[in-house]
Amino acid sequence: MTRSTGADHHPRVEFAPAPIDDLRTYGGYLRSLSSPIDSFAEEAILGSAFHRISVDGAEAGFFAINDGTLLTQFHLVGSARRQAQPILDKIFADHAPTAAYVASCDEFMLSHLLDREHVLKRQAYFFAEGVPGRPAARDTTVGYRPAGAADIATIRAVSGDFLDRLDERVADGQIHVGHDGAEMVAVGIAQPGQLLPDHTSIGMFTHESHRERGVGTATLLHLRAVCHDQGRVPVAGCWYYNHNSKRTLEAAGMVTATRLFRLEFPAG
Repeated sequence: MTRSTGADHHPRVEFAPAPIDDLRTYGGYLRSLSSPIDSFAEEAILGSAFHRISVDGAEAGFFAINDGTLLTQFHLVGSARRQAQPILDKIFADHAPTAAYVASCDEFMLSHLLDREHVLKRQAYFFAEGVPGRPAARDTTVGYRPAGAADIATIRAVSGDFLDRLDERVADGQIHVGHDGAEMVAVGIAQPGQLLPDHTSIGMFTHESHRERGVGTATLLHLRAVCHDQGRVPVAGCWYYNHNSKRTLEAAGMVTATRLFRLEFPAG
């Protein structure tokens, strides 16, 4: 007769709301990413309600849900990973998320979500530098500088709703403008990472009448240089189906090996 062993132990799994700063396991998640995420993914994560996962009374990981329905985080560390599938089942039973954002660089979360019935939608590309380092400036008639408060009205006229919290971003030094003579032809953003503080997400908008002449590429090269001058690593993202943005980022030396997916889960 085989005797019962400790392998028969059924761990006690508990969830409790917890601020992200109180999660001791969060650093392990950041170190597990195979490549960086951009500001869009960061903001979806930071806008979420976080929950600590405890196994037999000890913190074993966490999950996070945005707006009550969108799962944005799921991570476990150490021996608790053996229980990942039943723990994820419990998250779905208790909180019933209907969708998830997950990046391909988050192997743990992506693998476990793919176990569930789902519809996969391609949300975004994430980019990093193809050849890391400060790029040479492009030969252009456009001159760049940080934006000031006096530029705000013109930025809005040129770029519409491209930027949120514009006044705040200008005050924080995130916005750069490009002029060809007296005309503003480009707006760029260099947004420091919140979860990955050594990284900065870059993006640009080109005045409609100045497209197809390399202004977008020049703007991104300028923003890459700004990042390196500040000792930071540039990253970027664009909507998966924005082919023009993808080509412009690639022309500026950025390459993509990471995707952001939206997984939708059928009811029941």
